[in-house]
Amino acid sequence: MKWMTDRWQELCGRYKKGFLTFVICVLIVVVCAVITWLFTRDLYDQQATKRWADKADDYAQISCFYPVSTELSDFGFLSLHHSVEEALTKASLASETAGADLFADAYSVTGKLHISTDNVGMEVNVVGVSDAFFLFHPIRLLTGSYFDENMIMSDGVILDEDTAFSLYGSEDIIGKTVYIGGVPYYIRGVAARDTGYFAKKAGLSEPVCFVSVDTLKTYGTIVGSYTYETVMPNPVEGFANETIVAALNDSLQEIEVVENSERFSFGAKKEIVLDFGVRSMNRNSIIYPYWENIARAVEDICGLIFVIQTVAFVIAAVLLILYVRILYRNRTWTARRLFDKISDAMYERKCKRG
Repeated sequence: MKWMTDRWQELCGRYKKGFLTFVICVLIVVVCAVITWLFTRDLYDQQATKRWADKADDYAQISCFYPVSTELSDFGFLSLHHSVEEALTKASLASETAGADLFADAYSVTGKLHISTDNVGMEVNVVGVSDAFFLFHPIRLLTGSYFDENMIMSDGVILDEDTAFSLYGSEDIIGKTVYIGGVPYYIRGVAARDTGYFAKKAGLSEPVCFVSVDTLKTYGTIVGSYTYETVMPNPVEGFANETIVAALNDSLQEIEVVENSERFSFGAKKEIVLDFGVRSMNRNSIIYPYWENIARAVEDICGLIFVIQTVAFVIAAVLLILYVRILYRNRTWTARRLFDKISDAMYERKCKRG
């Protein structure tokens, strides 16, 4: 095959600028892929399928964002849960592990609360959560633990590190008491606060704590939209999304449904580019939680990178086709001669081995 290598080198030398452009474009495609991976690898809020199932590709993570004027009550959450459960049963889907849950879901809402000790008090941003919330949002804990199913409905609170220091001057405060609405709550954990650029712009520039949805409803003020999230089987493309849309029964299409597990796929990035500018228009009065704001910011960055990557790929592909065409048109071989050369090479190798 030396003759082909020689022809390729001759071609590259003759069309040096074009070849250099081809190499640069290939490098741009690779670098863009690496940058996209770096931007998305730490978006743990978008990776619940990996934590839920060994075969993450067989599952989908779905998020539903409600208009601020719409409340998702405990009854509404349970209705959604049962609707999804019935749909999975109807589709004859079952957990591979006996007794294990086939899917998980949670709901949450953002707001404000006044939290105090015997000596000091402060108003903080809070996320009211249900018991499976931390499957979807595994915040990094400095001390303590997440809520469990029993704690979440009673007297638990997770403070962030700034709130813990403001109230007690320490992070080592697990089991100590704070008061919400005059009622004692026990500190279950102290969370680290993300200090990245997007995190700060998304709403984490101030302290954020975690309580149950009921606690926020009873003693605080709700300022954001309700969010319903689920991770569930997705045996065929679109099954999970269609199941959730049917369960929501949102005839006015006011609830925004996002398939988190596919939001950085090729098709999703293409849609981001096509909807550029328009996607920033919020017509349903939805106030996104901080983790969704971060994801949407990364989507915009990845959409821009996707455009650059696509242009570079097209240029590289066109140049490669032109090179192959020129190489073919200036060939000094025929199919018969090529076949003979290959046969001879195989025969010589066989003789050397013999």
